[in-house]
Amino acid sequence: MIRATSGLVLGFVAAMGLLAGAAALHESLANRRYALLERHSALMAGMGDLRARANDVRGPRAVRVWAEARGMVPAPENGDVLVVAPDEAPRPTPNPTTGLEVRTIWR
Repeated sequence: MIRATSGLVLGFVAAMGLLAGAAALHESLANRRYALLERHSALMAGMGDLRARANDVRGPRAVRVWAEARGMVPAPENGDVLVVAPDEAPRPTPNPTTGLEVRTIWR
């Protein structure tokens, strides 16, 4: 009986040791996860500033400033605009009558 009890006690102690090790590992992984979440939040907060700075370099205003610095002017202000299609667009013609009539009845 003592031998069976000592075996159960030894098994219980081993199970408790495994459980304590799993708890320590879980705590370590949880702390790492929280640190990564904080880093992600900080990076996302800085994203707005970085996008604004990128817009100053690559946005529409930056392209306009770059073009004007090189002597380019917008097309409506330029006198040498070539009109590709000076005539009006053709008007659509009515469909010719073919003598064929189709009636659909939905029931």
